[in-house]
Amino acid sequence: MAQYLMSSERPTEAAKTWVQLGELWSSSVDSWDNAERAYIRALETAPELQDPYYQLSDLYVQRGDLTNAQTFLERLLEQSPYEEQAAQKLELIKSSSIHVQPADKPYPIAQAESEDDPQLITGVIT
Repeated sequence: MAQYLMSSERPTEAAKTWVQLGELWSSSVDSWDNAERAYIRALETAPELQDPYYQLSDLYVQRGDLTNAQTFLERLLEQSPYEEQAAQKLELIKSSSIHVQPADKPYPIAQAESEDDPQLITGVIT
């Protein structure tokens, strides 16, 4: 498997496998560092894929690291300026009404001024 993931003959398929590994690791707070490395490896392998940018952004939101979440959405928008979902997520992150909660628990991640606020973020931004 490691040889497949390092293969330059099928970079897109290898990158998708890295994303899948990252998704598995991101389900456990203890494995978030592994998930981050897998998503970054996916971007190194096939930077044209959009999914790793979204996954990294979501992971950083879960960690309470909105700066890095914003950075990866901005990179995605540089590559795909008409990616509406990325633009919406970026605007939500930049919103001044978001308050980050400690990242020791994955849910809730951040929340708006009240629970009735439509900008309430719980878990991964979708």
